Amino acid sequence: MGTYTPAGTSMKYYYSAFIKDTQNGYKLPIIFFDACLTAKIDYILQDLLDYRPYFAFNLLAKILRVNTSQRVPCYAWAFINHENGGAIATIGATRTAFGGVDDGAGKMSIEFFTAYNTSQYLGEMMTQMQNGYLTDVPGDDFTVEEFILLGDPTLKIGGYPS
Repeated sequence: MGTYTPAGTSMKYYYSAFIKDTQNGYKLPIIFFDACLTAKIDYILQDLLDYRPYFAFNLLAKILRVNTSQRVPCYAWAFINHENGGAIATIGATRTAFGGVDDGAGKMSIEFFTAYNTSQYLGEMMTQMQNGYLTDVPGDDFTVEEFILLGDPTLKIGGYPS
């Protein structure tokens, strides 16, 4: 995942290997990734060769001390599969996520967070997101299909009483 610096002159990246360094304990958020390939559950390191020059891939693997013959979990799963923090659930795209605020990934995130106040469970938020999106952007089934939930759909929003 990446973001531009405040000056907008360069991109700063946050790689899956860095997630293990998060230490948020039991303060586990639900994360919606409005970005491409964050929940590509069939992701392996070899796929990087499709997106980056070979020399950059090898250099990155050496810097991060990654065994390039092993499978690497997708970005969204790395947050869930974390011992000292991470997230309780993630939603992300299994493929390239196109669009802005009127359609595509941006519109999906708006629909997801719009459903927060009217949902009791995470699965309800997902369903409202999908229905709201298809109502406003009929015919774009692909975007709805590519966003998946990694987590328990029966998770109660806001937690359970102690």
